[in-house]
Amino acid sequence: MGIGWINGMPAEIKLKISATLKAKGIKPPSNKGKHFTKEHVYKIIEAKRKNGSLYHTAERTEKIQQSRKRFYDKVGRKSKLVDRIKNTKKYRAWRKVIFERDNYTCVLCNKRGGKLHCDHIIQKAIYLKACQYDYNRCMNYASLWDIKNGRTLCYKCHKATSTYGKLL
Repeated sequence: MGIGWINGMPAEIKLKISATLKAKGIKPPSNKGKHFTKEHVYKIIEAKRKNGSLYHTAERTEKIQQSRKRFYDKVGRKSKLVDRIKNTKKYRAWRKVIFERDNYTCVLCNKRGGKLHCDHIIQKAIYLKACQYDYNRCMNYASLWDIKNGRTLCYKCHKATSTYGKLL
């Protein structure tokens, strides 16, 4: 017995038929895996447009954006200026000099090789603030590139420092 013919029936009769089939252990058919025709898909989209459920309202979109911003701020989003500086040849050259001076060895635990970080002893964020977060000033700020202010740390020791990942 198929159920496709009951679409035009009153709701009470549909419920009685459904209850009878459930009592007999017959599951009603589902739409799982069913492919809709293009016309049917367009009708569904048009119906959703009419009742306003197809797109987020402006208020809902704003809430979603605020939620994403709060999440990424909690995670600790890096400033774009720091990323720009880290991608320069000058920064890579500074790192290489520090690593070679320290013989690719962590200065705190004396572990050689592995995942090494080049750490500013005086926090980099202090220099960025002194340069008023201006890229060109940062690139020409001598203290930021001072080799005496750099040290090689392994990931574990760097993470243990009090200034790891902190921005002012």
